[in-house]
Amino acid sequence: MKRRSMPSGGAIAIASKQNLMLRRFYQLSKPVGYFTSYTINDGSLLESLQEEYGPTFEKMTRREKLFLISALATQLCDQSPGRCRDEIYVVGHQVNSSLPLHDREGLLEALSNQVRHGQSLSVEELPIKQ
Repeated sequence: MKRRSMPSGGAIAIASKQNLMLRRFYQLSKPVGYFTSYTINDGSLLESLQEEYGPTFEKMTRREKLFLISALATQLCDQSPGRCRDEIYVVGHQVNSSLPLHDREGLLEALSNQVRHGQSLSVEELPIKQ
């Protein structure tokens, strides 16, 4: 860690970019069991996945994780009632073509939390465009 002198004679620690990224990784990465019903020695698929790929899926590449996100989202979408409004397809194209990577990742996280915690309109509540 680098140190820089301050005018008052004190010192301030300046963390390297790599240290900040590692600290963020360990703060944000939680084991699979934190998000699921997995319990130790339950013999489940979740246990098998955790043994194979690590408790935070750290033994998967970014691409593999994104593939699983896509596969899960596609299946959950197919099981949800109703259909997407046409404008949502346009929004999907807009966010993928216009937003920077960190905003797309943030949007993915926000939508995942909203789906999981019930912050969605029901099919009956959808606005009807004329």
